[in-house]
Amino acid sequence: KQSKMKFHTPSILLSALSISRRSIYGVNAECEPFEYPTCGDCWCSPSYDCPEWEPETYSCDTIAELKAQVPDNIYTIDCNPYTEGDCVTDPVQEYVELGDEAVCGLKYYSDVEGKSCTNYVMESYESWEKAEADGAFVTHIRSCGVCSTTEDLAAYMGNPTLEEESIKCTVRGLIDFDDGIACYRDSGLTEECAKMWLYDGYHTTKECTKICLAELKKDDGDVPANGPPPECELSKCLECDEELSGPIFVDYAGRIRRTSGLLSSIVRPCEGFVQITHEPCPINAVTMERAFIQREGNVISSSR
Repeated sequence: KQSKMKFHTPSILLSALSISRRSIYGVNAECEPFEYPTCGDCWCSPSYDCPEWEPETYSCDTIAELKAQVPDNIYTIDCNPYTEGDCVTDPVQEYVELGDEAVCGLKYYSDVEGKSCTNYVMESYESWEKAEADGAFVTHIRSCGVCSTTEDLAAYMGNPTLEEESIKCTVRGLIDFDDGIACYRDSGLTEECAKMWLYDGYHTTKECTKICLAELKKDDGDVPANGPPPECELSKCLECDEELSGPIFVDYAGRIRRTSGLLSSIVRPCEGFVQITHEPCPINAVTMERAFIQREGNVISSSR
């Protein structure tokens, strides 16, 4: 049985710089060691005590396995939810109104050669308990969205400085949308997830540039992502992004690092994290036949 505990969006205008550290290592896009920032001796910024558990970091082999898995269904987005009030994904997401009570589950099955966990179906559930009762592995809390694939999970795991790369991708996207998408795709994101990151970048640029530039000017261009311990408050620029772009991003993306139990190059409040250990072939995954899935009508759309 998976353990769980009880967020949000890419930032685009400031690099995430180091604050007081202890050693928590993952890997970067080149499979080189990456040291995550901490808040004093805690991996997150605690309201009270630092949690006893700590998010997992993952090997390049695990990341590669997750990246190679193939979803039977994906969510696509062909509108900008920041500017179009009636924007919906295809298919329409379920249980978004439940917030972090809902979960996104993966149901694995064998491919035509009998290899386990090469393919999966994504499905939103009303609760963690309902997902597990249906044989699904919870990959993040909140409903499934355009960033819920294991390919996007692998990109988040193996690219801890994605926020910094998003600066150049958004700039490129402001000049040419397709070039911005290509930039995010080069960072490992799927095309649909890349769209959401770029829409977020557009909105943060529009709403937060004045705040970010004022902060840069005030601090002579040297603005860390977080202030000093014990609060480790976000910079004004990141706080603007969090408040003005974050809620929409979370709803449509589905997966973000915190809701997936992953660290990033920005220290976030502890209470936003969920405790999940990701496995390329989870023990509690149900292996299903493709014919059964199609017969039951669980395949939402063909992805690739």
